[in-house]
Amino acid sequence: MSMNEIIDPETGVILYIEDADSVLEFIKHTMSNINILKEHLEEAKQVLIDMATFTSSNTARVEGKIHKCKIELPSKIKWDQNKLSHLLWKYPSLTNEVIKIGNYKVNMPQYKAIMNTSKNHDIAFCEFKKELMEANLGKEGKIRVIIE
Repeated sequence: MSMNEIIDPETGVILYIEDADSVLEFIKHTMSNINILKEHLEEAKQVLIDMATFTSSNTARVEGKIHKCKIELPSKIKWDQNKLSHLLWKYPSLTNEVIKIGNYKVNMPQYKAIMNTSKNHDIAFCEFKKELMEANLGKEGKIRVIIE
């Protein structure tokens, strides 16, 4: 192939590129296809996640008759720093063990203990727990699917 030839990944046909516009049109078309494929891949990953059973870990396995895979969910949790700052100010006695000052960090074992504790008679604790849950923005990162 010469420098002016590109293979179209959809059709396998050799395209003869004549000028910059041809190359840019090819790139634009290819990027559009890549984005569509990425969307389909994310949809397929979600279907696998729905098939999986996650217990207390971020890893699960799904097996078919022919293939099997391991699914790894992201483990890092993102926190709303403004809400954590507000919690430190509003509930200083409740935040000592769970929120660390600096770039606010949450002590996960303590956070889980609070989430699993019910103190319906303690209004401040219930409000703190609710607001702490709201500060949790969920896990961040990519889901990995490893076909084994």
